[in-house]
Amino acid sequence: MYYRLSRNFVPGIEFFGDIGQIRRPDAAREQEHYVFPVLYGQLARGLKFVAGPGFGLTRASDPVILRLGVEYEFTLAGGGGGGPARPTY
Repeated sequence: MYYRLSRNFVPGIEFFGDIGQIRRPDAAREQEHYVFPVLYGQLARGLKFVAGPGFGLTRASDPVILRLGVEYEFTLAGGGGGGPARPTY
């Protein structure tokens, strides 16, 4: 979930969790769940990032972790041209 504050900076919130294997979920006390207040942004044309601290919601979770992501978007020549001309987040 996010809110478009400006064209280059977008605050949001993300949730991540791990329940174990689908056929054999871990006990609730062993599962890890996190909430991340994040900032999405664009540094240059095609170069985007996401960053924010994650806070553990369960005893098995680490208390605080950091999420960092960098993405470079480009279009190949003759690639069909079906994609958006600019980032769409």
